[in-house]
Amino acid sequence: MRVLGRNLVDPFPEFWSDVKDDLFITYYDVTSGSEEVFGDQHFDSGSSVIPRWLTLPDKDLAYHVAHELTHLLLKSKGFPSVGRGVRYPENSAEAIVGSDLEELVVHQPLEWVIAQYGFTRDFILDTMYEGAKSGLSSGNVPGYGTPWFFTWAIRYAELSTILSPLEWKVLKNIYRSKSSDIVSLGEELRDIITKMDPGVPDLVLEAMVLCRNLMGLGVEDRILIIDNRNGEMF
Repeated sequence: MRVLGRNLVDPFPEFWSDVKDDLFITYYDVTSGSEEVFGDQHFDSGSSVIPRWLTLPDKDLAYHVAHELTHLLLKSKGFPSVGRGVRYPENSAEAIVGSDLEELVVHQPLEWVIAQYGFTRDFILDTMYEGAKSGLSSGNVPGYGTPWFFTWAIRYAELSTILSPLEWKVLKNIYRSKSSDIVSLGEELRDIITKMDPGVPDLVLEAMVLCRNLMGLGVEDRILIIDNRNGEMF
């Protein structure tokens, strides 16, 4: 299988064979780099701009495409997502933090699915680590309880679960030098997501609600948790 002329190397063919019947997209949606699969990072045939993901090394490219497809797979199986009240626009702080929260929690079942196939993403993780180290070292500590405070804590929780122990030790020391409050919240968020069963939609939804409530963002419909099986919101 290819996407925009690039081969999707093993183990992508096996992955695609297993999941294609559960996805509401076509083979062409994948190979053409469509918006249905890649969202705002899709390939626009009327533009000369090449999506950044298309420049990834072969194994990382295969992982990335599988990652995007697994997001769709999880939604088709009823895993939860995040929304917000009508008073909060797309560019609001609530939208930004809500998106970060959804990624934090949903990436746990997502990576659980992908891990079964043996994908690797060394380049992606190296880039993520270097970017986080640079950003944390030079960034100003956000005020307690502000949207950026929550984003930093969410990022703490996610990075702690995906980086190597050596890389995480470096970043954790930077976090500690910046804010003990962010570290404390990040640790609590990490505890919630690492203790949940990533294969059960009900438990992932419960973990997402717990994380939202831990940050106090359930009031006034600032962040809503959506059960994609029935549309119910919490």
